[in-house]
Amino acid sequence: MDSHDVTGLTGRVVTPIGTEDPGEVVIAVGSGSETFTATSADGAAIPKNARVVVEEHFPPRHVVVLPY
Repeated sequence: MDSHDVTGLTGRVVTPIGTEDPGEVVIAVGSGSETFTATSADGAAIPKNARVVVEEHFPPRHVVVLPY
C-alpha cells in the first residue's frame, strides 16, 4: 500500500489517458518508481510518454495530472 503523498511530483504516462478513460503513470517515489492510475485534471487526452505533474493524489493509487 502506498504511503507517500505524490502531489506536485512529475511522472511519465505509460498508458495513454483518455478524455473519459483513465490511464497509468509512473512516478519516482523514494528510491524506486511506482505506477498509478491517472486521470486528466482538465479532461484532455494525454499521450503515452508525456511528462505530467500530479495535481491531486487519492491514496492509495490514483492521481489527477496535467501535462508538465
